[in-house]
Amino acid sequence: MIAQQPDSGAGAAVVLLILFFIALYFIPTIVAAIRKVPNIGSIIVINVFLGWSLIGWVVALAMAARTTPPPPQQVIVQQPPPPYIPPPAPPTQGGPAEPGTPPEPPST
Repeated sequence: MIAQQPDSGAGAAVVLLILFFIALYFIPTIVAAIRKVPNIGSIIVINVFLGWSLIGWVVALAMAARTTPPPPQQVIVQQPPPPYIPPPAPPTQGGPAEPGTPPEPPST
């Protein structure tokens, strides 16, 4: 009969170590997600496919940590309304004639 040894927790330690290295591998992606950088898709691609090389991992981390430009400010220009110009009054009888009409001949 085979003697069973008590579980020393070595399996759990191995799982935790693997999870630690996976988290370490994806630090550039995690940093990009937290900082909400605009090019997160390219950081994920570089991290997943080139992160195994130290250069690809450093490039992805540098892209995730770079400063992001502030969003453009929206400028609202408010102009005062044009001044009120009252409409011309209709001509009254015997009043001045409208511009562009010939003067009336004097009555004799």
